[in-house]
Amino acid sequence: MIDYDGTLTIDGAKQRLKQSGLKYILVSSKSHSPELHKFHVLIFYERIITDKNQHRKITQYYHKKYFSDSDPSVKDLARFFMGSPDDCVVEMDTQGQHIDTNGILSLIDFQLVSDLKIELASGKTVLLNEIKEKSPCKCPHPDHDDNNPSAFIDLHENGNHYCHCSSCDWTWREQDDENYWYKKCKNFWSYGKDIYEFGIIGGDFFMEKITQKKFHILTDSNLDQDSRNRSLNHLVKNKHIPHLVRVDYTGDVDIEAPSYEVNKNKGVVQVRYDAIPVKLKDSEFVASFIHDRFGQYAQFFKEWLALYVYTNYRKLPTIILVGPRGRGKSTIAEMTAEIYPSLSQEWHGHEQNFTYEVEKKFLYVEENEMSNSHQYKTLKKYSGQKYAMVNKKFKDPYRVRNNTSIMMLTNDKVPIYVKREELPTDSKNNQFFVYELPPIKTGINTDIQSTLVNSLGHYIRTELKQVYEGLNMDGYRYSIDVPITPEEKLLFQCSTTDLEADADKYIEKLVLSKNDAYRPFFNKGYVPSQFFKDFDIPTSHCNRVIKNLVKRGQLMGNSERIMVNNERHYCYKMTDKLRDEIDKAIFKQL
Repeated sequence: MIDYDGTLTIDGAKQRLKQSGLKYILVSSKSHSPELHKFHVLIFYERIITDKNQHRKITQYYHKKYFSDSDPSVKDLARFFMGSPDDCVVEMDTQGQHIDTNGILSLIDFQLVSDLKIELASGKTVLLNEIKEKSPCKCPHPDHDDNNPSAFIDLHENGNHYCHCSSCDWTWREQDDENYWYKKCKNFWSYGKDIYEFGIIGGDFFMEKITQKKFHILTDSNLDQDSRNRSLNHLVKNKHIPHLVRVDYTGDVDIEAPSYEVNKNKGVVQVRYDAIPVKLKDSEFVASFIHDRFGQYAQFFKEWLALYVYTNYRKLPTIILVGPRGRGKSTIAEMTAEIYPSLSQEWHGHEQNFTYEVEKKFLYVEENEMSNSHQYKTLKKYSGQKYAMVNKKFKDPYRVRNNTSIMMLTNDKVPIYVKREELPTDSKNNQFFVYELPPIKTGINTDIQSTLVNSLGHYIRTELKQVYEGLNMDGYRYSIDVPITPEEKLLFQCSTTDLEADADKYIEKLVLSKNDAYRPFFNKGYVPSQFFKDFDIPTSHCNRVIKNLVKRGQLMGNSERIMVNNERHYCYKMTDKLRDEIDKAIFKQL
């Protein structure tokens, strides 16, 4: 799009467009008048361009060559054009050519380098750095079959060469060797004995080990041995990482596109991802949804969300959302995942051989697959450890700085195993927020997910930013005050492993036991080891039950031989904790 605001007449524009040979549509703008010509010109690519850098280069080329007196601000990709009135002036040429995008990019990207071979008008071939004065020559651009020399090369006052071709109507300036290879090797790194390609494709960072042959092809240094040597020398000299310590993945609400930086001295790759853009300015819709779903805990969720959006590497509590289908659990998780989509992943809820998930900032678990102590340790580790190891199929493992927050969605009120004795008593030191979502009172809104996502970009940059700026994170283990809900208390009270359940059964049998041989020992505060063995279970499991009771602080650690009423048994001494528990159970029976 070309835009003129009085600096050129429509007839003058038509003359230039005819000279360019391009197909075009010219439309006068709303403020156009016979005295002051204002209009837009639309010219066409021959293909779809999705790379904004390519679009910018082509636009700049045509502005410079034909439309240097037009409005320069229209080169902005976010430019919005107002429509024209019904009686506007319309001129067009449908017989012209589309813009040859590949040809223009080839022209722009061509580089003059010191060892470039130049064919002089005399027929002699020399290297660019051998030319010391203005010399007619054939155009050096590889796509220009210049039978009659139409170019010349001369030296600028700074000592660098430049070449102008009258046929191409373009001037190239010499790039110094280091700058040339810097551009060519931009996304390649030397690490150990290997070559790696770093980059971002489809919004995701990749790090791939490649062969030397592939490196030469991708950097256009495969044509001769000298170029191969120069590219490798540049890579090892300027882009060698002695030791790759880790890769850090972070979210940044203030950037517009993902990027990465390499600190070769520290051996750290910093990958930054942009947040969801602003689409619909309706923060009230998101705020109303959060209040409807979280009720009295809406402020807690907003604070959690604010920290997730605006910080990295902070410990955040694990959120467990409980309730039947249709309560909005998945909607909440998917909404959160859309904030940093490249840093979010649905997760199976437990650690496996391949740990892709530790690269992410947000993990959500739909219907937990398992509930055991191993998973409990994984959740504690993922929410507490400073670093994690990434293991990928067919890739070398590498370390990341842990930046993970977790949300679990379940129909089960006891979805995971937790240690009962670790029930938190202080909301400043609470790792879990467990909440059963209330029923949705209004009718089902099938568009709620898309409306939330479209409104989210504005919400996190306005209301949520105010929440973040008002936070005081001092004195909280998990950054904010985490309410200890009735649902969390139930989770801890009802959570047991099979081993703990068996240990509870033994205590119940001990209370109900009518064995006269053991009762005197019970009354003295001892439990004979034979009491455990009388039940039909393997000895190994019996020993694990005893160890569990010791671990829970209900039995003393070592057995001893005790005589009561002329009966001698190896016994475990009860702790006051177990005796109180037995007394309470007996009292309840009474």
